[in-house]
Order: sequence, then C-alpha cells, then structure tokens
Amino acid sequence: MTTELRHWQNSDAEILTEICNNTDRTFLTDALPFPYNEDYAAKRIEYCLTEEGKAGFYRAIVADGKVAGNIDAVVAGNGEAILGYYLSPDACGKGTATFAVKEFCRIAAENGIKLLTARVCRGNSASIRVLEKNGFSQTGILKNYPVKKTLRCDVLIFKKKL
Repeated sequence: MTTELRHWQNSDAEILTEICNNTDRTFLTDALPFPYNEDYAAKRIEYCLTEEGKAGFYRAIVADGKVAGNIDAVVAGNGEAILGYYLSPDACGKGTATFAVKEFCRIAAENGIKLLTARVCRGNSASIRVLEKNGFSQTGILKNYPVKKTLRCDVLIFKKKL
C-alpha cells in the first residue's frame, strides 16, 4: 500500500463526508459531528485551506490513490501543536496511520513546530501503538476525562519533540 499526505482539495468534500460517517467513533470526541454532511465537509476543507500555517496544519491521508483519512495539528503556541488523526475502516491495520504520523511529524517540524502532543483514550491500543512507533512518549494522564457526552476515559497524553 502506498500512502502519502496532501493538502485537502475542495473536490474532497464527498469522500470526507463518507470517511467521517464510516470511521470508528468509539474514541473520537463529539467535535466531529455525526451524521456528517457535505456542507460541513466543504466548510471544513475551506477552513483547512485558509488556516493552513496559521491555526494549524491539515492534510488528507491518501492510501493507494484514494483519500482514506485526516491528519492535522492545531497550533497551541510557542512552537507546540496538538495532533489528531482518523482513518476510514478499510485503511486501518495496514500501517497507514503509522506512515501518516511519521510524515506529518516531518511536515510539522519543517513548519516550525518543536513539540507535538496527542491525547488518546487508554483503550485505543491501535492509536497508542501508532504514536509509540513514531517516537512519542507518554507524559501524563487525565483520569476519567470526559471525551464526549457518553464517554469518560483515562486519556493518555503523548508528546514528541521534533
């Protein structure tokens, strides 16, 4: 499987909608609306394009030529940013996220980010493995943290110096 990261394009609204409606939401926050519609996708893509390099860095994850997910980092100031990512179910378990995080760390560093932080529910073992494979270290824990209206979990905080 070949994987690459690219900027979002306006023409990606339909596939972004499909991914967001089909991705495993077990550990995702309510910040990603459900159901997700094309109007929201179009607005999100426009935001990604206009705020690139200002509010954060936003990329589509492309696997074998098809958009398969999202990876982004919201700038927190002082050279720090908060990493997030999600994949369509058919892209999971194939090394796609591991590659995406590795490549995104390079992009973030090239754009002046010195420290990436990621927050992951303790039960999200796949995401924890992705971060550890990419050199992130657990630096803290938020006990019984409200991730969404229906889920509280221990949130593990991972960091990586770039």
